[in-house]
Amino acid sequence: MHNVIKSWGYEEAEPMSMYTDIFRLGEGLIQKNGEPSGNYKTNPIIIGKIGKYAIKRIMFEDEFESLIKEFQEYEWAYLSGLTYWGRDNTAANQSKMYAMIFDLDGVTKKTLGSLLDGISIEFYPVPNYIVLSGHGLHLYYIFERPVALYPNIKSQLKRLKFALTDIIWNRNTSTDRAVQHQGINQAYRIAGGKTKVKGVRARAFKISSHPTTLEYLNGFVEPKYRIDESALYRESRMSLEEARELYPEWYERRIVRGEKPGTWKTNRALYDWWKAKMFEGAVCGHRYYCVMALAIFAIKCGIDESELREDAHHFVKMLNELNPDQPFFEADVESALDCYDERYITFPRKDLEKLTGIPMPERKRNHRDRQTHLQADWWSVEGETVENPCKKNRESALKEMRENGLIKGRPKGSGTKEAEVLAYFAEHPESTVRSAVEALGISKSTVQKWKPRKPHES
Repeated sequence: MHNVIKSWGYEEAEPMSMYTDIFRLGEGLIQKNGEPSGNYKTNPIIIGKIGKYAIKRIMFEDEFESLIKEFQEYEWAYLSGLTYWGRDNTAANQSKMYAMIFDLDGVTKKTLGSLLDGISIEFYPVPNYIVLSGHGLHLYYIFERPVALYPNIKSQLKRLKFALTDIIWNRNTSTDRAVQHQGINQAYRIAGGKTKVKGVRARAFKISSHPTTLEYLNGFVEPKYRIDESALYRESRMSLEEARELYPEWYERRIVRGEKPGTWKTNRALYDWWKAKMFEGAVCGHRYYCVMALAIFAIKCGIDESELREDAHHFVKMLNELNPDQPFFEADVESALDCYDERYITFPRKDLEKLTGIPMPERKRNHRDRQTHLQADWWSVEGETVENPCKKNRESALKEMRENGLIKGRPKGSGTKEAEVLAYFAEHPESTVRSAVEALGISKSTVQKWKPRKPHES
């Protein structure tokens, strides 16, 4: 593959030369080890695997080169084009995007030539670097000025990246028809590091020295996918004192009591439904995102983290068997489980659908509640009685899930509510249902279900 790139006149680049360009090393933009935090600098975070252990390190500017050399010898190592606050590379800690990176799988000499041909005439946006990563390649677009990742810009960047992926990944540039849409937080194999192909290292090639701008990338997509550059750096200039005066309820709830932003949750039926869908529809190339979606649905459904982790690791064997030549590791699961975070609770359904490759149609319940709709064996549709189309898939998936240990009976702690309600009314026999709900913090329907009946109520 490298000979194809060289035939177009592009030279191979040293990994540190590429990372110096990306993170502007030497310009003091990222923090050095021991540097005071008052300058509000942030750092890239690298993750890797050595033996049985996954390792995560902050990439301080003065340690960058030594850490890159260290992680190049690991079984695998990944680095994104972002910097983060603190020690965790979570969405909540994102600070700046220094480079937008695209993954392209199913690359052959022919499709690589087609890609380079399209780049030469700017049919595709011109990247600054291309990294050959074993079975595929990565395109690096380094920004002239790092993009500050304020909440109002993250969703726009994700939308732009999805749209550009659909342009770059096509039948001329890849033999793989399953396009993989990846979020802005995705990390990629480091240049100079080991790949999944034994004895092959990831190699970087410099394509252009001209920095990328959002305006340039906007020019390749339809207006509806473009970044609103006027909103890029819009921050609230309101002080907390002003907010306390103008929004006293918000101030009391969020600042004084420390409550999290309002979100919605649903029952565990959605979580169990997704486990069944993973058995039915997971494919290689989307495995990581299937586990990521499992974590997001766990948050939406209030599933305990210990149960999520046990379920997720049960899937490793099945997901690995989808393509043993490209192993799926326990460490991949742990990385995906970073999305078990309240901030992902409103992650869009349509984006999950693209990332996982599994359809998530909106439910049309004909005025039924969700549980009744999904669990009914028969539906009435336009006056006709028809078998619930969910029934067959539901039963076969549940059977397979039981065999694989993913269904373990009643949810943990589900049998304690009866005891709580009975104990409360034994101590407060004249209490109302409403008082019990407030005292116990459980649902009205649960209290009504277990509240002892008086003789005249029986």
